[in-house]
Amino acid sequence: MTRRPIGRDESFFSDGLMEVIIQQRVLCSLTVLLAFYIGKFVVIPGNFSPSHGIGQTMAFLDWAGLCYCTSSQSRAEFPFSNAL
Repeated sequence: MTRRPIGRDESFFSDGLMEVIIQQRVLCSLTVLLAFYIGKFVVIPGNFSPSHGIGQTMAFLDWAGLCYCTSSQSRAEFPFSNAL
């Protein structure tokens, strides 16, 4: 509330917002690709052997978690915090 509004001649992406968006997208992409690589190629002791399907599932779950975390950063409370 103490910050002044953006001027008419300034861009919405001024003050480094574009760099922050690019950094977040690059890091999110790398973590999703890493999750896919681990699921497809890395042998983890347990019941599952590496496969394309496991890689896709791990990448999707990682992506979904990242979407939830980034969308809940700007909220005052978490969307699932209320008990039913």
